[in-house]
Amino acid sequence: MKGKHTLIPLFLTLLLIVLGGAMPRLFSAFQDRRLEAEVFTRQIENVELAPVDQQSIYTALSLFSQQSNVMNLTTGNRTTAEQAKAAAWDVLSALGADGLLPVEGDDPPESEAVALLAICDATPIVFWQVTFGSPSGLSYAVLIDDATSEMIAFALSDVQTIDYMELQRTSTPEACRQRAAGWADFFKTYYQFDEVELEELYNGGVMGDFLLHCEKQSGETAVSLVLPLYIRAQQLIWNI
Repeated sequence: MKGKHTLIPLFLTLLLIVLGGAMPRLFSAFQDRRLEAEVFTRQIENVELAPVDQQSIYTALSLFSQQSNVMNLTTGNRTTAEQAKAAAWDVLSALGADGLLPVEGDDPPESEAVALLAICDATPIVFWQVTFGSPSGLSYAVLIDDATSEMIAFALSDVQTIDYMELQRTSTPEACRQRAAGWADFFKTYYQFDEVELEELYNGGVMGDFLLHCEKQSGETAVSLVLPLYIRAQQLIWNI
């Protein structure tokens, strides 16, 4: 598998812009994590990947939030670009049905899928960054795990349809908390967690930083994850 030089991915650009002022608070909450990503592209060949059956979506979720390096690939390992687009659109449609996103229309908008390799705690994970845009100014980035074809991260930017000054005037901590709780409920259903508990790190009404404590018991195997959710006036970023 070979990589190629491309632009820095959209979702990481969004992360640096949106989260800049929150990093000291987040580092305090994640002392044992590497939340600040070092982004670069380079030529790579002969990437050794773990067999698909050894990587569950829960492992990918846990590792992805600890990403340190991201590299561009020419293709995926198991999921195709069209399959990644379809999986991403299924996510957006479900979010729209739950009232969490203003999805416009029943048909998928124009999209682009880029294969990427993330080094997460010394473990390589191949994923697809699927980006959607709309005439109204909404932009979505849905990150799809190549091994399972399921979402492992998400970013939303809405810089045109939201009146920032009005939102800043009317937003309350309770409204921000309810918005985060809605996303927590969605993730509980999407990943079939037994429990998802919301921890509030910061809540200023117009923006908030949260942790999702996710639990699942499968036979004798227990899954316990802590995943970040960042809410801003015109952006939302999860697990990046």
